[in-house]
Amino acid sequence: MKIEKNGLVRTIVLIAFLFFFNLILATLANASNEEVGAIISNLFKADKVETGSLNLNERMEELEAFYQSRSFKPIWVRDDGSKGKAKALLVELNRSLVHGLDPGFYQTEKLSKLMRSEKPDELARLELLFSGALVDYGYDLANGHVDYKLAPEQVQIKPIIRSITEVLDGAEQAGELRTFVSSLLNVDDRYVRLLTKISEINRASSSRLWPKFSTDIPELELGNSHPEIVGIRTYLMLMGDFIIADFTERDEFDRPLQQAVISFQSRHGFPMTGKLDRMTLDEILLPIERMVEKISINLERRRWQNREIGQKHIYVNLSDNQARLVIDEEKVGEFELARQASDEQIPTFYGKITHMSLPKSGMGLQLVIMADKPDGSQGLKIKINLDGDAKEMAELISGEPGNYPSAASKHVELNEPVNIFVTYVTAWANKDGSIHFRQDRYNRDLVLEKYLAVN
Repeated sequence: MKIEKNGLVRTIVLIAFLFFFNLILATLANASNEEVGAIISNLFKADKVETGSLNLNERMEELEAFYQSRSFKPIWVRDDGSKGKAKALLVELNRSLVHGLDPGFYQTEKLSKLMRSEKPDELARLELLFSGALVDYGYDLANGHVDYKLAPEQVQIKPIIRSITEVLDGAEQAGELRTFVSSLLNVDDRYVRLLTKISEINRASSSRLWPKFSTDIPELELGNSHPEIVGIRTYLMLMGDFIIADFTERDEFDRPLQQAVISFQSRHGFPMTGKLDRMTLDEILLPIERMVEKISINLERRRWQNREIGQKHIYVNLSDNQARLVIDEEKVGEFELARQASDEQIPTFYGKITHMSLPKSGMGLQLVIMADKPDGSQGLKIKINLDGDAKEMAELISGEPGNYPSAASKHVELNEPVNIFVTYVTAWANKDGSIHFRQDRYNRDLVLEKYLAVN
């Protein structure tokens, strides 16, 4: 009995010894970053910090203050190599492709090479590059990669700037880095719906369901037959225009196909003829890669829209020729734009409608909008014209009945300015899952695509 007790005591002592030994080892491992920390401190003192981020380089004092507050203890590395959190961040940076962003923006190749190093000086450099990459990626997810400094003619929105401590300390404290990175993202539902559509289209393409067409399909209408009609049916089914119950592999242009074509034309803003005319066929024959690129370009525009706009506002899409009055998340009015040459020069921006002009004819309403420039300089003054009954639209927007004369033009000052957001979106997804496209009437897609290639 005594022998058994002694054995039990020895077992307990051994377990306790191993526990505290492993605890000491873990403590030593966690503390083994003094050498890298000292190098980082010296880099700041010598003004030789390389972050790979122009954004972060402009905030060097804030970055130094952050690292100084933690005695220059690194987040991403130890003295003997990179941490698991660094590997997790590299995965997230490479996933930026999902958002239509180039992983090269975030130094991913350079990071991958340095992660193989065990040299303290290279690890110090790796630490600062990772911090720069995360700050840049968080900025791009919240504001878009293309901002007012890069393309003022495209966007005039002041970016959301998070503190370096919020971003870097948040990343270190996060249990799951992917969850933390997602918290930096534009959480607008319309953004998420576009991401979902890209995923669906890519899955259909990779599963070889996407049909391949010849380039010489003639215009077709109800009653015609053509071998390519089978592929067109498949395409329209994948895009959600064809009711699956009506799907057949017939090569005849029948009524169900006509309804699917009308649905397709409606989603693209085309005249709903129900015929496979040249405009409709050209859009169907567009390579899947171009469709995905167009959606990705509009993800960038949605990132510009990461702002609260208020319970009452007007949303204008210059590409769609529409303006919608929204109150408490309900659309209460929809107006057509009366196009003018100056519309082509209007960037994406937030502003307030301060005045309205009613013309002598009583038709058409001009909105006078004031907006602050993102750099704090003199404000923008922009005019947008709506088509329709001026008095009716003015009363709906102002929320007040007015004694608006029809015999002479009148400049009406609003008692309470109305928020307005003006954008140029050529692809969006509705709540029902349908994807909609508009023609790039001002050739902004191509320009924005080029900007998105600029690092």
